[in-house]
Amino acid sequence: MVNKMIIRKIILIFYVFIISNNIFANIPEEKMKQLRNDPVITTILNNNVQKIRELVKKWRMC
Repeated sequence: MVNKMIIRKIILIFYVFIISNNIFANIPEEKMKQLRNDPVITTILNNNVQKIRELVKKWRMC
């Protein structure tokens, strides 16, 4: 039981890390400034933040 909980927490951490890295992986700084003003990008980022918060809640529940 304890091992499964530890493995789940590690998987959740990696999942959060992958989500946050993929968004900004191939975007240069000049484009980042333009994208910050783009409402579509901000909604995507906000959705990912919500997903990460949900994952953290699940992680704390484990």
